Formats: sequence, structure tokens, C-alpha cells
Amino acid sequence: MVRVSYDGKITDMLQDAETYPQLRTNPLAKTQKNMNAFMSNLQKENKVTTGDAFKLKSSNPIIPRLYGLPKVHKDEIQLCPIVS
Repeated sequence: MVRVSYDGKITDMLQDAETYPQLRTNPLAKTQKNMNAFMSNLQKENKVTTGDAFKLKSSNPIIPRLYGLPKVHKDEIQLCPIVS
């Protein structure tokens, strides 16, 4: 698949505001804070061990990446969105 064609299809896919709404801020920090607080509560309630809580807490999250996997078996090549 030609790079220009790929870029155009990905851009067209992301233009659909109903499926992919644009966010004003990055929700990663808030999600990390909530998850770490949840793990701390589980640790205080003795539902998980200190070691398990330490392993499950997030310290350096990575933003997920979106790419398109071409469906080459179709007549018109479409992209299947994959989030890593």
C-alpha cells in the first residue's frame, strides 16, 4: 500500500467525530491517579499484598498508538484500526 493512500485512509477514519471524539486534554494522568488510588485502597483493605499492589501501580504510562491494518483480501483495501 502506498504511504500517501495509507495516510489518507487513516485521516479519513479519524475525521469521524462520532466514533473518535477529539479530547481537549490528555486523560492519562487522571486515569493513572485513579488507578493508583484504587490499588492503594485494595492494599489497605488487605485484598492484595503490598508486592502485588506495587507491581500493579502505574508509574510511567505510555499513550496508546493507533495504526491501520490493511484488509488486503477485500476489493477496495480498507484499514482495520488497531490500538497498541
